[in-house]
Amino acid sequence: MTSPDVRLSAAVKTTLLADAHAATRGEPTEICGILSGRADDETQSPIISAFHSVTNVASDTRRAYELDPAETIEQIDELESAGDTLVGFYHSHPVSPAEPSQADREQAAWPGYLYAIASVPDNDIAVFEWTGETFAPRTVRIVEAD
Repeated sequence: MTSPDVRLSAAVKTTLLADAHAATRGEPTEICGILSGRADDETQSPIISAFHSVTNVASDTRRAYELDPAETIEQIDELESAGDTLVGFYHSHPVSPAEPSQADREQAAWPGYLYAIASVPDNDIAVFEWTGETFAPRTVRIVEAD
């Protein structure tokens, strides 16, 4: 069951989009990483309060992403030690819209978690929840502070 919206920190949106734009200079590269935050106490709606970059180890980083497994585990351990929670993952689309690609569908492996796509052409971030079968679009509400 999904909540009606996802709250995304304005600072996270701004910084994540800036990183995605920076990665398009020269040979465009998809950036990727994990999202942390918590669930709202009343609505249980996810609040994305931070992102943590992970090296993209895909063979073609222009068209795909693959999070470095060791870095991913290290990042998750660090955020959990700090009292934060893994809420999902993110990657960028340097030249395409913020819609899950076929490759994104084939690689999704964490049902119930959020997958954010930062699109450079759209200059926006879309958030989806992986159901185990499909990406369900989520409404994103930008907030100044979590």
